[in-house]
Amino acid sequence: MVGMLIIAISSTGLVVPTTPPRASSLVVGEQIGRGNYGVVHLATLDGQPVVAKRAASAAADRAEEMERAEAYLAVEAVVNAELAGATGFCEYLGEREVDGANWLVWERLASGDGDGRAASLASLIEESPEPAA
Repeated sequence: MVGMLIIAISSTGLVVPTTPPRASSLVVGEQIGRGNYGVVHLATLDGQPVVAKRAASAAADRAEEMERAEAYLAVEAVVNAELAGATGFCEYLGEREVDGANWLVWERLASGDGDGRAASLASLIEESPEPAA
């Protein structure tokens, strides 16, 4: 089944694929990371530990930068949805809306939990064998 995909062009000229976020019982907790266009928090979804990311701009006073952050988050959502289940590490659980903000949500894995999956992309890369020459 193919999910609904909406294509929009932002005022900055970025093509923004989006899917409508679902309301949920996502409870956002402590911030654990920040980049140029997003913040990452520990969270729970329906009582299960997850990691959630929302758009944010270091230059929050500039509407154009925030729009760019939201566009990047929308693209990230589409890429994660397409790759779900094929990456070998934490499962992408989709988009959720909390207090008007769109959050991308992944399961939270403990490092070395023994299920054969990497806890992060960096650890997946470190643990992968070198490609044959």
